[in-house]
Amino acid sequence: PPPLNSLPRRQWPRSRVYVAAAAAILMATVSAIVAVRTLGAPHGSIAYKQLTSFTETAFEPALSPDGRMMAFLVGSDVGFPPSGQVYTVMLPDGEPIQRTHDTFAKYGVAFSPDGSQITYTAAGGGGWRTMSVPLLGGEPRVLLQNAAGLTWLDPHHLLFAEILTGLHMQLVTATERRESPRRVYVPKHERGMAHYGYASPDRQSVLIAEMGPTGAFGR
Repeated sequence: PPPLNSLPRRQWPRSRVYVAAAAAILMATVSAIVAVRTLGAPHGSIAYKQLTSFTETAFEPALSPDGRMMAFLVGSDVGFPPSGQVYTVMLPDGEPIQRTHDTFAKYGVAFSPDGSQITYTAAGGGGWRTMSVPLLGGEPRVLLQNAAGLTWLDPHHLLFAEILTGLHMQLVTATERRESPRRVYVPKHERGMAHYGYASPDRQSVLIAEMGPTGAFGR
């Protein structure tokens, strides 16, 4: 082919050049006006309402699917796993109800998609396991053994961590009966522990909080 510098150059009509320039200036002007109005618009005041009142720390909050109830832990969040009891409260100003009465360390409070049960991780006295508390009342029961940091993908599929060997903890998905397990993530170090996993809304990716070989959470 002939060299590029020898090819004839297309010449735009001068009228088109003027129209294109005018359109670019118009777009820039509109964008500037929108930006100024957005930055200068008065923002509504933000009001905060205290939902709990305990002498101990209230932490690990989770909202029910209908947004009417909050489940949380009350105890000590110093160290990991933290220790405390599961409470629920009707929003915005209901009386808190204590749901558990034991000495196990706990974390990862969550509601099932249908709102019928509250799940949480219990550690100690038999390893890591996910417990379930019926929303309408009743004693906690074991939902899954060797399962921690459980979150719900849909009414029948779960995302949780399980111990491989020793302290090595991987992230998997499975049904609520632990059927059709699928490995999602395995920490490289043999002492790595994937304690938290949160799926994106489209279920195409997952956020992971991993504890490294030193026993501290990493990046």
